[in-house]
Amino acid sequence: MPERKNIDLLLKYIKSSLSHRDDFVFMIVGSGPYIDEIKKLTKELDLENKVIFTGLVKPEEVTKYYRLADIFACASKSETQGLTYIEALANGLVEICLKDDAIDGVIEDGYNGFIFENEEDFSIKCQKLLDDDSLRIKMGENAKKSSTKFSTTAFKDRVFLLYKDVLENFNPNNKRGVTYMTHKIKVTGTVLMKKILK
Repeated sequence: MPERKNIDLLLKYIKSSLSHRDDFVFMIVGSGPYIDEIKKLTKELDLENKVIFTGLVKPEEVTKYYRLADIFACASKSETQGLTYIEALANGLVEICLKDDAIDGVIEDGYNGFIFENEEDFSIKCQKLLDDDSLRIKMGENAKKSSTKFSTTAFKDRVFLLYKDVLENFNPNNKRGVTYMTHKIKVTGTVLMKKILK
């Protein structure tokens, strides 16, 4: 778990805006060189009763953790290919993520998740999801639907159309070859939240 995942920011936001609530736990899935710092910060912020550390998880077991959760939270500063966003959507998780170009086209604010820019924004949107079960369920359904555009079939279809377009627009008289610009397909830590039923 690299530092760029920015989990310390999420912990600080939780401390200041959600620590008074007793209806959720914050699960940090995975491990890495940065995890000791996160554990230390968790203790300093007195969040030990709110945070669960899973440790290293085998890739084939990750889905189990998604299925335990209600919300996927991410404050990553720079994702280049954030598969976790797609995995969370495919598992029907509402996402609450820090604004980042990497999630353009993945997270649709208010539809399959929320995008936050600061602590107040995070607090409002998180509390909305924790307080409104029907909203969270509906957005989770939307998340699952929206994940289909990232399926292998959808990817295959986009690649086919790209090649078709290149071939149709190929100009053999162009001495520099084909000039073609593709749109970047942006897909983009693993932090999950579980609402506790009373």
